[in-house]
Amino acid sequence: MRPLDLKMRNFRSYAGEHTFDFRDRRLVGIVGPIGSGKSSILDGIAFALYGRTPRIGSATKTLINQRSADMSVVLRFTVEGEIWEAARSIRIKGQSKHALYRYEEDTAEAEAVEKLNMEGEVNRRIVDLLGLEFSAFERSVLLAQGRFAEFLQARPVDRDKVLKGVFGHDRIDRMKSLAKERKDHAGHSLEKLLIRLEGVADIKERVATSREQLDGARKRTVELDDAAPKVEALEEAAKTAAATVRSTFERMAALEAHAGRWPESEATARSLADAAAAEKRRVELGAELGGAQEQLQAAEKALSEANGGDEPERIERAAQFLAAADPQLKAVVSADRRIATAAERLATARGVLATVGGSRSEASKVKEASLGRAVEAAKILDEAERALEHARHADMALTLRNRLEVEADCPVCEQPVYELPESLGDSHLEALEQVVQAARQTKRDVDETRTIALSTLERTKEQVGSAEENVRTAETQQAAAREDAVRARGDLEETTLRLEKILGPGDPGDQIERRRAAYGALIADRDVAQKAVDQIRGRHDQSIRDEQSAGKLVQDLGVRLADLAARLEVEVEVTEDPEALGESFRKLRDGWQVRTKELASEHKSAEQERVDAVAAHRDLLGSLGVEDGFEATRAVLADRIGRHEEDIAKHDKEIQDAKDLFAEQAKLEENIELFGRINADLTDSRFVRFLLDEERSRLAELGSEHFQQLSAGRYRFADDKFAIVDLTAADATRRADSLSGGETFLASLGLALSLAEMVAGSGGRLDAFFLDEGFGTLDPEHLDLAMEGIEQLVADESDRLVVVVSHVPEMRLRLEDLIELERNPVTGDTRVIAN
Repeated sequence: MRPLDLKMRNFRSYAGEHTFDFRDRRLVGIVGPIGSGKSSILDGIAFALYGRTPRIGSATKTLINQRSADMSVVLRFTVEGEIWEAARSIRIKGQSKHALYRYEEDTAEAEAVEKLNMEGEVNRRIVDLLGLEFSAFERSVLLAQGRFAEFLQARPVDRDKVLKGVFGHDRIDRMKSLAKERKDHAGHSLEKLLIRLEGVADIKERVATSREQLDGARKRTVELDDAAPKVEALEEAAKTAAATVRSTFERMAALEAHAGRWPESEATARSLADAAAAEKRRVELGAELGGAQEQLQAAEKALSEANGGDEPERIERAAQFLAAADPQLKAVVSADRRIATAAERLATARGVLATVGGSRSEASKVKEASLGRAVEAAKILDEAERALEHARHADMALTLRNRLEVEADCPVCEQPVYELPESLGDSHLEALEQVVQAARQTKRDVDETRTIALSTLERTKEQVGSAEENVRTAETQQAAAREDAVRARGDLEETTLRLEKILGPGDPGDQIERRRAAYGALIADRDVAQKAVDQIRGRHDQSIRDEQSAGKLVQDLGVRLADLAARLEVEVEVTEDPEALGESFRKLRDGWQVRTKELASEHKSAEQERVDAVAAHRDLLGSLGVEDGFEATRAVLADRIGRHEEDIAKHDKEIQDAKDLFAEQAKLEENIELFGRINADLTDSRFVRFLLDEERSRLAELGSEHFQQLSAGRYRFADDKFAIVDLTAADATRRADSLSGGETFLASLGLALSLAEMVAGSGGRLDAFFLDEGFGTLDPEHLDLAMEGIEQLVADESDRLVVVVSHVPEMRLRLEDLIELERNPVTGDTRVIAN
């Protein structure tokens, strides 16, 4: 297993989302002070793979960041060339999610070609891929703060489990288990098949018995169907009588419950007296309220007359204008500064334009001069080339004349030569060729000078354009600044005039404060009058409510009397007079007694009818032989008929299919023999024991060499049981748990180096090591030795990843590829300084 990248969201001290990319990295240091979240990165890897961590175990909800409601971890990794991604998330409330994906390629756009999303199957597949249970993983791969020491001190059986997973020997156990499972499955299937074959002879007899039972059940069903109308009629009569019994009983209970709800006449008289007193209090408070309202109206009138009634608005407008005057004054000052700045930029741009214009004129002159020289050079080259061509023809003619002989044929026209032509003399061919070469070089030089001049002229044109644009920009900025200055001064003058119009001459701030104070005094007078009105109105309103409440009590007495009469089914007259109400209550009691006797008689008659119907129903069912209920008996018969029909159909099919069972028997016996032989071949534990003994001995041997080197020649392992030999104490043998923290770390590192070497040479699946702390216990000399050992883990050509976790400051100087962390002192969250 080789990690590619790790994504953590709200995991422990990592608030928000963080990504750690391990691609193209071999030796990575995770550094930071204690408590900065270094080990949490290793916890994230372990949790993504196994759903648990070495320090927390299965209490996974404690891994959620303290200010978050959920967290998630996603680890992408490779196993034997395949790309896998494990994703797990947990919420404080709700179910967790677990998923495992396989991809064809390691890209963000790749789609999963295999997906598992059940926690159990994800965990099983992880163990199968890595070949390590969680306990073996944390002992061999995740050296988390002394976890490798557990390997040193573990029982031999537990150490063998780790070695099996690391070197892939657990595959033999899985092959053996799979063969045994398939043999057992075939054996169980054969047993069932033999039982079926043994029972084929009895199936026909069971079919005949089922047919006889089916006929009896159908006859019994017809008998019950014929009696069903009479049974249903008796059941309905009993049900109706029972309903009448319940109804009369409930009505008698209701009469009894309502009989004690009528009020007494004394309460009625007291309610009328309370109503008269409440009316008198209401009249007195009404007069007092009128006087207070007159005082309130006088105060409000004085407030309204202040400056025509708009004094608050005038004060507010003046305050707004006063607030606006300050930024307007600042705008005037700012515009004046912009005018001065724009003037300076304009002068600078015009100076640049003058300089660039002179350069442009000079470049134009150079271009014109080079153009004339180019024409002259071209003319000289043309004349030289024509002279050279003429010389070449003369040279060829001379060469031909020298080859001619009188009365011989010409080699060109093949005609006889009668007379030799006159010699033209030396053609000066070489001298002319030199002249042509010189003319061509001159033309090239002139052309190059002209090209440079044209380029310079084009560049100066661009510079002139840019300078002119800068001049225009400066002029525009200057004009805009002047417009802004005029506008700002106008706004300031307008605001000053408005303040004088509202407040008059004088300091605006002082006038606003004086007016606010005078208007506030008027408001205070009005508020005092309003408070007095509110207090008296509250008492007046309460007197109204008291008067209404007393009257309502009298009305409620009448309503309650009418309600009781209706519920007791007795007619009485309802008035507001207390004596009349008392007489009505007496009539109500007499009517209630009569109605109660009538309901008791009706209840007794209904109960007798119910008893008679139940007895007749019981006698009828007895004559039919029904004991468990009529409909239940019919349902049992229907179910029995259905089951008989299903049994008959099933047995008929079994009889038909019996001829195919013998072929299936032969196939199962063949599979039992095959898988049994495989299981027997793999059962010999001596082969696996031999492999493990070899691996353990080799691990102890290599581990001793590394441990002796890392401990500066002090310690070795005694044997494959990993006891400690102290070479400085007469080779005394010690237990592993007697080592100090630093010595235990060096021993663990020695074993890690050995495992890496052995796995690299055996095709194992250990492609990553995580070393968590332990460096703080080492002195500088041993720390150097430990770093040399760690570097050996990545010194070969494998793609192995080694992650070193340490809070020791010196580790920053010893490791180049760093993930540097720190802890936020306010929130307690981890901050990633370098990644």
